[in-house]
Amino acid sequence: MTRFALLACILSAVLQLPSRSFAQSSNTGTSQALQDVGIEEKLGDFIPLDAKFSTVEGDSIRLGDLLEEGKPVILNPLYYECPMLCGLVVDGVIDVVDELAWKPGKDYLVISFSIDPLEDHNMAKEYRSKYINKLTNTNAEEG
Repeated sequence: MTRFALLACILSAVLQLPSRSFAQSSNTGTSQALQDVGIEEKLGDFIPLDAKFSTVEGDSIRLGDLLEEGKPVILNPLYYECPMLCGLVVDGVIDVVDELAWKPGKDYLVISFSIDPLEDHNMAKEYRSKYINKLTNTNAEEG
């Protein structure tokens, strides 16, 4: 299996974690709120490599500057503070990263970024530390 195929499978599994978790829960208001949540597949689409992001230090950087040739990437769009799905998605990514034989930073990259323009680099830095502390797989600081 190629690296791309493996990461595509991993990403697919991670994206399904929230729906599976709530499918097993009782019929509460929370699970009702998640019934309309879905995933819109965009196979074959591209993310422009000149898309700009802010680093945890507040510097502007292009997506293409973060990539390394031959290294697969897991892109993890999220909200740092949201009441439901974000924590589940982040925990799912952390679980997958911990289970992989590959090492983040060495064998592949994980790029997490907020999709809320009100969440700044200070919040990103705070959450980055929390996420890294949850990981048991090594090299997370570099990946």
